[in-house]
Amino acid sequence: MSIHVWNRLARFRRDESGSASIEALFWIPMFFAILVLGVEVCLITSKQSMVMRVVQDGNRAFALGRLEPEAVDTYVTNALAAISPKADVTTTRFSLPNVPEAKGLLTTVEMPASDLSPFGVLPNFTGMKIFVSSQHVREF
Repeated sequence: MSIHVWNRLARFRRDESGSASIEALFWIPMFFAILVLGVEVCLITSKQSMVMRVVQDGNRAFALGRLEPEAVDTYVTNALAAISPKADVTTTRFSLPNVPEAKGLLTTVEMPASDLSPFGVLPNFTGMKIFVSSQHVREF
């Protein structure tokens, strides 16, 4: 090899103009993964709040006399169909021991956690179940 080739190789080895590109090549995917993870956690929390709101609305409709206990199951199931089609809704009637005329309703929703995860980034999240429950008392 000629001296000219050796000189070019030595200059290439000393040149640091592309070092920032190499660092960015390693850091940008990590920042993007952290961003996607944060967005996923926010969306899961938002959907869980939506589920809680639907369950509370169904129980509140019972407490106000707008829905019968049997209709709360149907109301909650239909309202959650878009969020979690595999949601299992259970309502249980109860009465207060000190006030027997006060009738209450406990509504519990069990759903796969994967229904709330938009990207599926979180590890071991697919086998988990999420439970949301709320209770209200009809006082009249």
